[in-house]
Amino acid sequence: MSALGKLDADNFISGNHKIVRNINRSAVLNLVRERQPVSRVVLSKLSDLNKSTVSSIVRELLEEKLIYETRNGESTGGRKPILLQLNRQDYFIGAIDFVPNYTYVAIGDIEANILQKKTIKTENKHPEDFIRTCLLELLELKAGLGCPNLKSIGISVPGIVDGASGKVFVAPDLEWKNINIKKIYKEVIFKNHHESVIIENEANASALAEQWFGNALENNSNRVFISEGDWYRSYF
Repeated sequence: MSALGKLDADNFISGNHKIVRNINRSAVLNLVRERQPVSRVVLSKLSDLNKSTVSSIVRELLEEKLIYETRNGESTGGRKPILLQLNRQDYFIGAIDFVPNYTYVAIGDIEANILQKKTIKTENKHPEDFIRTCLLELLELKAGLGCPNLKSIGISVPGIVDGASGKVFVAPDLEWKNINIKKIYKEVIFKNHHESVIIENEANASALAEQWFGNALENNSNRVFISEGDWYRSYF
């Protein structure tokens, strides 16, 4: 095998390792959110990950201050376990939900509790300017709350999007075509900010939100999400 081929294989293996690591990390963080306060031992049992993997992930989350250690739990015969909780005080999330009639701009904490929200009449004719307006409104909400930083910004669009590039290929209900939201974010509004920006199709984002925070049934791999207009949304 050529050196180039060997390098590609190594990159492939490394990439797969990072994907698995990120999936495990998300699973552990979500379990902390659902079961807090919770110990490392319980996280290992619930996630089916070995204790060393859980300890490594928890160490990363502690270093990033996404979680923190709180009181000791009950002992089952050995040393009392240290319990973990989400850090609601230091991390905030921005959100923009573009829909045909009204667009919603909000800031929430890491547990998805909405702290500030503003409704704006959606503008279809000049999408780039309207996106700038919404990002500026998000900055104002952030300043009003006194948030030192946003961990990330989630943006949902009712159309075909590429999350990696931040491009909206087409959003028929908004009459948008070939709009790059991440480009506007980077070049115009948030020059000195470093929040991660996640662009997602509105139905996908809503389904994921229902699964994590709504009334979705647990242990059900077959799900249907129905969205009609600005208001009616059903998930089962």
